[in-house]
Amino acid sequence: MIAGSGDRCKVMCTQPRRISAISIARRVSLEMGDAAVGSPGSLVGYQIRLESRVDARNALVFCTTGILLRRLETDPNLAGVTHVVVDEVHERTLESDFLLIVLRKLVGLRPDLKVILMSATLEARRFSDYFGGCPVIEVPGRTFPVEVRFLEDAVEETGGCRQCGGRLDNVERLTYLFGWPTTGYLLEEESEYAVRSRRVKHDEGTVKIAGKHGSTQTVRLQWEEDPTDAYYDPDPSESSGAPTINSTYAPRTLTTVNRMDPNRLNYDLLVLLLHHICFPASNVLAAGTVPPMGAVLVFLPGLPEIRRLHDLLAADRRFADPERCALYVLHSALASEGQEAAFEVPPIGVRKVVLATNIAETGVTIPDVTVVVDAGRVKVVRFDEKRKVTSLDEMFVSRASAKQRRGRAGRVQEGLCYHLFTRYRFENQLGDYLAPEMLRLPLSELCLKIKICRLGLIHDVLASALDPPPTTAVQNAIDSLVEVQALTSAERLTPLGVHLSNLPVDVHIGKMILFGAVLRCLDPVLTVAAYLSFKSPFIRPFGREAEADAAREGFKTGNSDLLTIYKAYTAWRDHARTLKPSQERDFCRRHFLSHQNLLTIEDMKKQFLGLLVAIGFVRVSSDEKIELSRNNYRRTTSAATLCAIPTFYDVHATNPAVLNAAFAAGLYPRVARCSLLTRELTTGQRQDIVHVHPSSVNFSRASEWSFPTDWLVYYTMVRSGKVYLWETGAVDACPLLMFGGEMEIKHKHRRVSIDHWIKFRCHAKTAVLFKCLRFELNKILRRKIDNPTMDFSEIDQRYLDLMVDVLEVGQQAK
Repeated sequence: MIAGSGDRCKVMCTQPRRISAISIARRVSLEMGDAAVGSPGSLVGYQIRLESRVDARNALVFCTTGILLRRLETDPNLAGVTHVVVDEVHERTLESDFLLIVLRKLVGLRPDLKVILMSATLEARRFSDYFGGCPVIEVPGRTFPVEVRFLEDAVEETGGCRQCGGRLDNVERLTYLFGWPTTGYLLEEESEYAVRSRRVKHDEGTVKIAGKHGSTQTVRLQWEEDPTDAYYDPDPSESSGAPTINSTYAPRTLTTVNRMDPNRLNYDLLVLLLHHICFPASNVLAAGTVPPMGAVLVFLPGLPEIRRLHDLLAADRRFADPERCALYVLHSALASEGQEAAFEVPPIGVRKVVLATNIAETGVTIPDVTVVVDAGRVKVVRFDEKRKVTSLDEMFVSRASAKQRRGRAGRVQEGLCYHLFTRYRFENQLGDYLAPEMLRLPLSELCLKIKICRLGLIHDVLASALDPPPTTAVQNAIDSLVEVQALTSAERLTPLGVHLSNLPVDVHIGKMILFGAVLRCLDPVLTVAAYLSFKSPFIRPFGREAEADAAREGFKTGNSDLLTIYKAYTAWRDHARTLKPSQERDFCRRHFLSHQNLLTIEDMKKQFLGLLVAIGFVRVSSDEKIELSRNNYRRTTSAATLCAIPTFYDVHATNPAVLNAAFAAGLYPRVARCSLLTRELTTGQRQDIVHVHPSSVNFSRASEWSFPTDWLVYYTMVRSGKVYLWETGAVDACPLLMFGGEMEIKHKHRRVSIDHWIKFRCHAKTAVLFKCLRFELNKILRRKIDNPTMDFSEIDQRYLDLMVDVLEVGQQAK
């Protein structure tokens, strides 16, 4: 602009989340005094999945990282773009790190392209070196100062005062009088939040002991004793992490912190601390040093922890009083309709308390926060390459995240932050940054993007990352793509791989979508695919969990989470077509369905259908194709804009046998065996023991061991204590025999196996007939994938009809 080239400027600014792209675009547009975002006269636009507010004349476009990567697949040189700004680059997501690989290669081909990496907590030198020593510019922040207090301060403030030297009587853990504890907090040794007593061990070596008649005996003299109250464990790996031992802290504070188990979230302390912040009393330390106004933001590891603390606070009369406190929850798994009020400023005299996960670190901003309470824990997703299972591990936050969290308290005035870990842990034990996603998540989708972008050999490309993933993880990802037939063993994209890359979903969901089109059960498959890629339409409001579970039970069908979701969706869709908008929302409230999630699922279905039309798997008229193209960026707001599936591709929409076959074909090899003999669920060739997650409609059947079939398919397997299966569905043998892996027939033993671990008793002649049918179906599917616009011949259709008959017989036998 300074050089007079502003009219030729085109800036793309990426954001890790959709909500960030929208909110920042609107804020920048407002501060610039701009026209409506995305209008022809505006400088600012934004584009996210399912929504585009961009005009060709917009000079600054905010978008999600995924949107820019999609553009790079078809426009590898980013023609017309002059600047790329990658925001929140410190988050080190899979997509952002891959974008850096691509941009580093692109700036070598386009020296005129300017790349700017932005973050409030950035390893600036590492990123600068990665881009060949590029300049580092530091821009001072505009936040207010935040006072930082740690676990020892929180215990001291809720357990006594420095002036009295901590001389308080021992008390019960929580004793309330008129809504406030009469005495301070002291962690007892038998508390659930205390570590096992670390006894002091003494060893004097060998000594001689005199016995009767002048005899002597040599023994080793050792003994243990309980630590005194003043004792402080010098080994921080076994304790909460020793604070700086300071005479200003009361002995009871040191005792309590020393006893506290650092790996357990202390709800007693949290409740006391929130009382101290929201309802200060004159006899409590620092009652005047806590900001008397503004919201309190509490960072917790996950939804179970949020629910537990919410229940504790809701049961307290002060927090439950709407004239004194407004209690809100922020979590990505909850319906957004009930979370919007968390961003509003409450009336004077009402203290707002918001319970949130790390989504509130950078993803959303609550403007009136003055106090942050940081539990110091986060749940991190990791992928076990050896066991092929995703785990949800709880761990301490990084130092960078702790700084991000405390910064939320200084947006509108001077703030206060309590970190519920010790100063010693912060300064000496926390990691600088969280491990990048590229080092802990599956890489199969990323490998597919590498081949689509024609960047070269997968191992070579990922070796050029800022933090290259292990070669075993890369090879496992390649093997999984070969297994679903998206890649050849020589890393060439198959026709199926090309089609899967055009669908912005997990490869298994993409395969399910293609089978939905071929098996002509497209509407339910697209609905399930949208649900698995987004969120469940079912909601469980806090305090009404039992009612919500009963409502979901009313939709239960086919011993399948997938079919249950579709039944609930069709119930809503039928009402949306006949009821007024207000009645439609009332229907959602009564049945504990998220109206907004259902609308998003509908929008995603339209996007998937448009992509199937674009690649030729679904054929429609020219007018329908134009309408679908428009709908890709038109949000669903009424029954008139519901996704309309062509009738030809939805013949078997109500046939559960065909639906289960499409689910099994897409999700394979995600299969679990239900053994009535051992009463165990197992999966894979190693027969690893797994469990149905309590959120599944099949959980009660797993508890009673009353499965109607020997097999379940599932979408997600997560280790969280136990290994749990989410999104499960019962299937019989026929879909696995037709669409499973390698089939082997043992004629003499009358057995047939799939991939050497899925085994059935079966007459040899029947098994051979299945194998012949599989062979013909595979030929048909291969031709269809190679040429999506191909019409099935008469003989093809007869084989497909035979397949449906066999599936229906198998379903009835089940």
